[in-house]
Amino acid sequence: MNNSIKNILLKIFEEHGIYIRESEFDSDLNIDSFVFVAVLVAIEETFMIALFDTNYDFSMLQTFNDYYKMIEIYL
Repeated sequence: MNNSIKNILLKIFEEHGIYIRESEFDSDLNIDSFVFVAVLVAIEETFMIALFDTNYDFSMLQTFNDYYKMIEIYL
């Protein structure tokens, strides 16, 4: 796991009130739809990527690692 990407992503989640320990990277984040969209927008702005509409599928992004793997595809 790239530490730079990991740390930036952790910061994005923390800015939206979600604090994740490394032991929880595979745990369900249990975020609501508003936070979900806000996190995705922050990811797009921070990493300067444009996510495909399919990435806005709430059921596909449930854990920190899901988000991390999605970002890796774009970088």
